[in-house]
Amino acid sequence: MSIFLVPGTVCVSKELMLVTTVLGSCVSVTMFSGRLGTGAICHARLPHGRGTNPLDYVDTAIICMATILGRMGVKRDETEVKLFGGADVLDRASRVDRSVGRQNIETALGTIREIGLRLSGHAVGGSAGTKVNFQTSTGKVWWTHVGLEFVNQRNMAPRERKGA
Repeated sequence: MSIFLVPGTVCVSKELMLVTTVLGSCVSVTMFSGRLGTGAICHARLPHGRGTNPLDYVDTAIICMATILGRMGVKRDETEVKLFGGADVLDRASRVDRSVGRQNIETALGTIREIGLRLSGHAVGGSAGTKVNFQTSTGKVWWTHVGLEFVNQRNMAPRERKGA
């Protein structure tokens, strides 16, 4: 099954799903447990907030995904976490030191660290949007920069387990 992840939502699944989303200043965080073949991805718009939808905010979306995965039996020390997006697409003209994209990245990194997760890969920043594809049951992630005619060669597969 394939779905398109819209802003302010998450997808958590043990089933094979291809989740696609397109990011500008927003960020997506993927989480994956190889032991359980379970993955999660969010598309968060803003760094912090307490609006009606906690999934709109980077900090609360990450905490929500980690909580759901924990309830499914995923241990934090086995979770592969990757971060994407956070481009300076909105604030380029205003020359803001800490653009929305930069604030989203900083908040994601801080929240990941604060709740005891470890980042295993990232593709963040820049001035172009990013299209992200994530397979929930394998943890495979690949992306392209929106508007550019090449595929980024740094696509990531899950870490190989030592001794496997």
